[in-house]
Amino acid sequence: MGEVMVGAFVVSVANREEVADVGRLRYCAYRGDGMLVVNGSETFVDGYDWRPGVFSMLVRDGELPVGTLRFSLEIVEDGVFTYDNAPEFGVFADVMPAAMMSGRQRVAVGGRFAIAPECRDRSTVALLLMLAQVRTARAVEADWGLATARGSHLRFYERLLKMTALGVPRRMPGLEHAYDLVYSDMHRNGEACLAGFPRKLTAWFEERCPDWDEEVQRRLANVL
Repeated sequence: MGEVMVGAFVVSVANREEVADVGRLRYCAYRGDGMLVVNGSETFVDGYDWRPGVFSMLVRDGELPVGTLRFSLEIVEDGVFTYDNAPEFGVFADVMPAAMMSGRQRVAVGGRFAIAPECRDRSTVALLLMLAQVRTARAVEADWGLATARGSHLRFYERLLKMTALGVPRRMPGLEHAYDLVYSDMHRNGEACLAGFPRKLTAWFEERCPDWDEEVQRRLANVL
Protein backbone atom coordinates (compact mmCIF):
# COMPACT_ATOMS: atom_id res chain seq x y z
CA MET A 1 0.00 0.00 0.00
CA GLY A 2 3.00 2.31 0.36
CA GLU A 3 3.53 4.90 3.05
CA VAL A 4 0.41 6.48 4.47
CA MET A 5 0.70 10.27 4.65
CA VAL A 6 -2.35 11.50 6.52
CA GLY A 7 -1.17 15.10 6.91
CA ALA A 8 -3.93 17.69 6.89
CA PHE A 9 -6.76 15.30 6.03
CA VAL A 10 -9.94 15.55 8.11
CA VAL A 11 -12.65 12.87 8.15
CA SER A 12 -16.19 13.77 9.18
CA VAL A 13 -19.85 12.90 8.81
CA ALA A 14 -21.30 15.45 6.41
CA ASN A 15 -24.12 17.56 7.79
CA ARG A 16 -27.10 18.62 5.67
CA GLU A 17 -25.39 21.84 4.59
CA GLU A 18 -22.35 19.89 3.39
CA VAL A 19 -24.39 17.64 1.09
CA ALA A 20 -23.84 20.33 -1.55
CA ASP A 21 -20.07 19.81 -1.23
CA VAL A 22 -20.61 16.06 -1.49
CA GLY A 23 -22.69 16.46 -4.65
CA ARG A 24 -20.14 18.69 -6.37
CA LEU A 25 -17.32 16.34 -5.43
CA ARG A 26 -19.17 13.32 -6.81
CA TYR A 27 -19.94 15.16 -10.02
CA CYS A 28 -16.31 16.20 -10.62
CA ALA A 29 -14.99 12.74 -9.79
CA TYR A 30 -17.47 10.82 -11.93
CA ARG A 31 -17.22 13.24 -14.84
CA GLY A 32 -13.43 12.92 -14.72
CA ASP A 33 -13.75 9.13 -14.94
CA GLY A 34 -16.28 9.31 -17.77
CA MET A 35 -19.03 7.74 -15.66
CA LEU A 36 -21.51 10.61 -15.57
CA VAL A 37 -23.32 12.61 -18.24
CA VAL A 38 -22.87 16.38 -18.08
CA ASN A 39 -25.70 18.21 -16.33
CA GLY A 40 -26.28 21.90 -15.86
CA SER A 41 -26.30 21.73 -12.06
CA GLU A 42 -22.77 20.25 -11.88
CA THR A 43 -23.81 18.22 -8.85
CA PHE A 44 -24.79 14.61 -8.26
CA VAL A 45 -27.22 13.93 -5.43
CA ASP A 46 -30.39 11.88 -5.33
CA GLY A 47 -33.29 11.09 -3.04
CA TYR A 48 -31.33 8.49 -1.14
CA ASP A 49 -29.10 11.21 0.31
CA TRP A 50 -32.04 12.40 2.42
CA ARG A 51 -33.41 9.08 3.65
CA PRO A 52 -33.34 7.89 7.27
CA GLY A 53 -30.29 5.84 8.02
CA VAL A 54 -28.18 7.50 5.31
CA PHE A 55 -25.27 9.94 5.52
CA SER A 56 -22.12 10.76 3.59
CA MET A 57 -18.60 10.62 4.92
CA LEU A 58 -16.42 13.50 3.79
CA VAL A 59 -12.64 13.79 3.68
CA ARG A 60 -11.15 17.27 3.42
CA ASP A 61 -7.58 18.28 2.69
CA GLY A 62 -7.52 21.40 4.80
CA GLU A 63 -10.74 23.08 3.61
CA LEU A 64 -10.91 21.31 0.23
CA PRO A 65 -13.32 18.35 -0.10
CA VAL A 66 -11.33 15.51 -1.69
CA GLY A 67 -13.19 12.28 -0.91
CA THR A 68 -16.65 11.02 -0.06
CA LEU A 69 -18.59 7.80 0.47
CA ARG A 70 -22.29 7.34 1.21
CA PHE A 71 -23.16 5.01 4.09
CA SER A 72 -26.62 3.48 4.33
CA LEU A 73 -28.01 1.24 7.03
CA GLU A 74 -30.89 -1.03 6.05
CA ILE A 75 -32.95 -3.34 8.23
CA VAL A 76 -34.00 -6.47 6.33
CA GLU A 77 -36.87 -8.49 7.79
CA ASP A 78 -37.21 -11.88 6.09
CA GLY A 79 -36.27 -10.42 2.72
CA VAL A 80 -38.27 -7.20 3.10
CA PHE A 81 -36.28 -3.94 2.98
CA THR A 82 -37.72 -1.84 5.80
CA TYR A 83 -36.49 1.57 4.66
CA ASP A 84 -35.26 1.05 1.06
CA ASN A 85 -32.23 3.13 1.96
CA ALA A 86 -29.93 2.24 -0.94
CA PRO A 87 -30.35 1.77 -4.71
CA GLU A 88 -28.32 -1.44 -4.51
CA PHE A 89 -31.34 -3.24 -3.05
CA GLY A 90 -33.38 -2.49 -6.15
CA VAL A 91 -30.67 -3.11 -8.74
CA PHE A 92 -29.49 -6.40 -7.22
CA ALA A 93 -32.68 -7.56 -5.45
CA ASP A 94 -32.83 -10.89 -7.28
CA VAL A 95 -29.25 -11.92 -6.48
CA MET A 96 -28.85 -10.91 -2.84
CA PRO A 97 -27.17 -13.64 -0.72
CA ALA A 98 -29.81 -15.93 0.78
CA ALA A 99 -28.42 -15.63 4.32
CA MET A 100 -28.88 -11.86 4.13
CA MET A 101 -32.56 -12.30 3.31
CA SER A 102 -33.34 -14.61 6.26
CA GLY A 103 -34.57 -13.33 9.63
CA ARG A 104 -33.73 -9.82 10.83
CA GLN A 105 -30.48 -8.45 9.44
CA ARG A 106 -28.68 -5.13 9.67
CA VAL A 107 -27.01 -4.40 6.34
CA ALA A 108 -24.42 -1.65 5.95
CA VAL A 109 -24.02 -0.33 2.41
CA GLY A 110 -21.14 1.75 1.09
CA GLY A 111 -21.83 3.56 -2.18
CA ARG A 112 -21.20 6.70 -4.21
CA PHE A 113 -17.45 6.40 -3.55
CA ALA A 114 -15.68 9.39 -5.10
CA ILE A 115 -12.25 11.05 -4.93
CA ALA A 116 -11.52 14.48 -6.38
CA PRO A 117 -9.42 14.45 -9.58
CA GLU A 118 -7.00 16.97 -8.05
CA CYS A 119 -6.49 14.95 -4.83
CA ARG A 120 -2.79 14.80 -3.94
CA ASP A 121 -2.94 11.37 -2.29
CA ARG A 122 -5.75 9.23 -3.65
CA SER A 123 -4.56 6.05 -1.93
CA THR A 124 -4.68 7.55 1.56
CA VAL A 125 -8.07 9.16 0.99
CA ALA A 126 -9.44 5.83 -0.29
CA LEU A 127 -8.11 4.04 2.78
CA LEU A 128 -9.59 6.67 5.12
CA LEU A 129 -13.01 6.28 3.55
CA MET A 130 -12.82 2.50 3.71
CA LEU A 131 -11.69 2.57 7.33
CA ALA A 132 -14.53 4.94 8.25
CA GLN A 133 -16.95 2.62 6.48
CA VAL A 134 -15.77 -0.45 8.44
CA ARG A 135 -15.72 1.46 11.72
CA THR A 136 -19.29 2.63 11.12
CA ALA A 137 -20.54 -0.85 10.20
CA ARG A 138 -19.09 -2.24 13.40
CA ALA A 139 -20.36 0.67 15.51
CA VAL A 140 -23.94 -0.07 14.42
CA GLU A 141 -23.43 -3.83 14.79
CA ALA A 142 -24.12 -4.56 11.14
CA ASP A 143 -24.53 -8.21 10.22
CA TRP A 144 -23.51 -7.68 6.61
CA GLY A 145 -21.53 -5.21 4.56
CA LEU A 146 -22.40 -4.38 0.95
CA ALA A 147 -20.72 -2.18 -1.63
CA THR A 148 -20.60 -1.68 -5.37
CA ALA A 149 -17.29 -1.77 -7.21
CA ARG A 150 -16.09 -1.53 -10.77
CA GLY A 151 -14.21 -4.50 -12.18
CA SER A 152 -10.81 -2.85 -11.85
CA HIS A 153 -11.36 -2.31 -8.09
CA LEU A 154 -12.73 -5.72 -7.14
CA ARG A 155 -9.41 -7.12 -5.95
CA PHE A 156 -8.99 -4.15 -3.61
CA TYR A 157 -12.37 -4.84 -1.98
CA GLU A 158 -11.70 -8.56 -1.82
CA ARG A 159 -8.25 -8.15 -0.28
CA LEU A 160 -8.82 -5.30 2.16
CA LEU A 161 -12.49 -5.64 3.08
CA LYS A 162 -12.77 -9.44 2.72
CA MET A 163 -15.69 -8.99 0.34
CA THR A 164 -16.97 -11.49 -2.21
CA ALA A 165 -18.20 -10.40 -5.65
CA LEU A 166 -21.49 -11.74 -6.96
CA GLY A 167 -20.21 -11.60 -10.53
CA VAL A 168 -23.28 -9.92 -12.06
CA PRO A 169 -22.25 -6.35 -13.03
CA ARG A 170 -25.16 -3.96 -13.49
CA ARG A 171 -25.66 -0.26 -14.13
CA MET A 172 -26.30 1.88 -11.09
CA PRO A 173 -28.79 4.78 -11.30
CA GLY A 174 -27.30 7.86 -12.93
CA LEU A 175 -23.97 6.25 -13.87
CA GLU A 176 -22.66 5.08 -17.22
CA HIS A 177 -20.66 2.00 -16.20
CA ALA A 178 -21.64 -1.35 -14.73
CA TYR A 179 -20.79 -2.14 -11.13
CA ASP A 180 -20.54 -5.45 -9.31
CA LEU A 181 -22.07 -6.03 -5.90
CA VAL A 182 -19.64 -7.19 -3.23
CA TYR A 183 -20.62 -8.38 0.23
CA SER A 184 -19.10 -9.59 3.48
CA ASP A 185 -20.26 -11.31 6.67
CA MET A 186 -19.32 -8.74 9.31
CA HIS A 187 -19.44 -11.25 12.16
CA ARG A 188 -16.88 -13.42 10.42
CA ASN A 189 -14.73 -10.76 8.77
CA GLY A 190 -15.09 -7.54 10.80
CA GLU A 191 -11.95 -7.96 12.90
CA ALA A 192 -9.90 -9.06 9.90
CA CYS A 193 -11.05 -6.01 7.96
CA LEU A 194 -9.80 -3.63 10.65
CA ALA A 195 -6.54 -5.53 11.01
CA GLY A 196 -5.86 -5.12 7.29
CA PHE A 197 -5.47 -1.34 7.47
CA PRO A 198 -2.04 0.23 8.08
CA ARG A 199 -1.50 0.69 11.81
CA LYS A 200 -0.43 4.30 11.30
CA LEU A 201 -3.79 5.00 9.70
CA THR A 202 -5.90 3.31 12.39
CA ALA A 203 -3.89 5.07 15.13
CA TRP A 204 -4.46 8.43 13.42
CA PHE A 205 -8.19 7.69 13.13
CA GLU A 206 -8.43 6.81 16.82
CA GLU A 207 -6.65 10.04 17.79
CA ARG A 208 -8.45 12.40 15.40
CA CYS A 209 -11.93 10.82 15.52
CA PRO A 210 -12.29 9.61 19.13
CA ASP A 211 -16.09 10.03 19.14
CA TRP A 212 -16.72 8.50 15.73
CA ASP A 213 -18.70 5.48 16.95
CA GLU A 214 -20.97 7.59 19.16
CA GLU A 215 -21.55 10.16 16.39
CA VAL A 216 -22.61 7.63 13.76
CA GLN A 217 -24.82 5.85 16.29
CA ARG A 218 -26.60 9.16 16.92
CA ARG A 219 -26.97 9.81 13.20
CA LEU A 220 -28.47 6.37 12.62
CA ALA A 221 -30.53 6.14 15.82
CA ASN A 222 -33.79 6.47 13.88
CA VAL A 223 -33.26 3.07 12.21
CA LEU A 224 -31.31 1.18 14.87
